[in-house]
Amino acid sequence: MRPNLILIFLSFITILSLTSCSYDKPEEIKPVVCDLTDLSYADDIAPILKDNCYECHGPDKMEAGIRLDSYNDVKTVVDFNLLLGVIRHDSGYPAMPDNRPKLDQCSIDKIASWIAQGTKDN
Repeated sequence: MRPNLILIFLSFITILSLTSCSYDKPEEIKPVVCDLTDLSYADDIAPILKDNCYECHGPDKMEAGIRLDSYNDVKTVVDFNLLLGVIRHDSGYPAMPDNRPKLDQCSIDKIASWIAQGTKDN
């Protein structure tokens, strides 16, 4: 009886190893790259804000009197050093977006880099 049990166990291990996941072509796995060069307000920043902020800070609603649906409005919030603090969830700032998960790191990095690059209206 014991040899049969060993044979069943070895068969199970063999089948399991043949059906398990593997990455035969690691070159197909590409790391996510967050491009922070030549950021554009219109192409890079506005879409992030539209997807995450306009619901509460857009043309239809201005929570806390803040609007983020135009370059001038965003620039004002940036000039008061508010935007990065709220999206990074820094201490002393209300975490935004409110009652939603924190923005992904690439989006935060894009906004921070755009600000560091001079908050260009492009």
